[in-house]
Amino acid sequence: AWYWHFVDVVWLFLFSAIYVWGAGVPAE
Repeated sequence: AWYWHFVDVVWLFLFSAIYVWGAGVPAE
C-alpha cells in the first residue's frame, strides 16, 4: 500500500533528525 512508503519516509526523516541532533548541532 502507498501509505507504507510514506511511513518509511517519515521514519527516515526522524532518524536523520535524531542523528544530527544527537551528534550535536553546530554552535552559532
